[in-house]
Amino acid sequence: IRWTQELFLKLFEAGLVYQKEALVNWDPVDQTVLADEQVDENGNSWRSGAHVEKKLLKQWFIRTTQFAKELYDGLNDSVLHDWKDIIKLQKHWIGECDGVNFYFKINNVSLKNSENDSVTVWTRRPEHIEKVRFVAVNDSHLLALKENVKTNGNTIKLNVELINPINGELVPVFVTEELKFEPLSDCYVGIPSASEEALQFAEKYGLKTDPLNTVDNPDDLTEKQKVICDKAKLLKAGGHWSSAKLRDWLISRQRFWGTPIPIIHCKKCGSVPVDRGDLPVKLPKLSQLSRKDKSPLQDDSSWLNTTCPSCGGDATRETDTMDTFVDSSWYFLRYLDPKYSREMFSKDKAFKMTPV
Repeated sequence: IRWTQELFLKLFEAGLVYQKEALVNWDPVDQTVLADEQVDENGNSWRSGAHVEKKLLKQWFIRTTQFAKELYDGLNDSVLHDWKDIIKLQKHWIGECDGVNFYFKINNVSLKNSENDSVTVWTRRPEHIEKVRFVAVNDSHLLALKENVKTNGNTIKLNVELINPINGELVPVFVTEELKFEPLSDCYVGIPSASEEALQFAEKYGLKTDPLNTVDNPDDLTEKQKVICDKAKLLKAGGHWSSAKLRDWLISRQRFWGTPIPIIHCKKCGSVPVDRGDLPVKLPKLSQLSRKDKSPLQDDSSWLNTTCPSCGGDATRETDTMDTFVDSSWYFLRYLDPKYSREMFSKDKAFKMTPV
């Protein structure tokens, strides 16, 4: 538990862990979030057999999409030649990294808060990101759900606007079925200067347009894309190559069993990491393990209520536990030196004895 919590804190400090509201798979019997892979072809839970519901919950994520292209390209390493079937599966899961994610902040006071202040948009044409004139979403997108909008075949402009991180321009948002979304994607980036379809949509709804424009020289295109992506990374607004379908890893679970997330919530300071000297955060002993729509950890006030490590004021512990795949993603490295006490594992032995 201690070292998995140490991993979480390292990721948190690097800006690679965040909490955000999301539409999730909810098992009404086991009372927890499920990964897509834990829902069968009939829409039922792999464990309880219950029909899985969709639910809006505030959840913790790891920014795995920032490393999508590195992971995808790494699968071509000759050292993996005996793992062809696994490589094929993992490449399909990651998807071809032929576009870039950008984080557009929300310019609506009712939606703008520390957990929910940006939307991830993906485009194959990052060199044109300064010319985004609209963003379109489908009915299931968080922005549409927040305004209770259903298109019913119509196109509806939302009240919310987004802020282009590269130039600060405001971008309108539409809920529509008129445009062709990428497979498994609920968001469309409207760039009239790079797409005839986007140009027609913009003209139809009286939006600003730009002439269709392409960069013909491959070297010029690569350089323009690099400049834009580097600027986005500097602004912490994305700029990482990924596939259209890949999402950040949702690691929150509402089960009792699992590694507690080492975060304390303070009304004054926000989400504060637990001091390393107080690790591991251990689970309390409970009389019951399930409660309707809430984590069972919320029932133990002596464990839940604590003090903020930053200001010393009243605070509460995070009650979600981590998906057990977080533990299994790294524990094998511990076998190299199970008594090593300074870090999660011995880096020297890991570099010497493992291929990852």
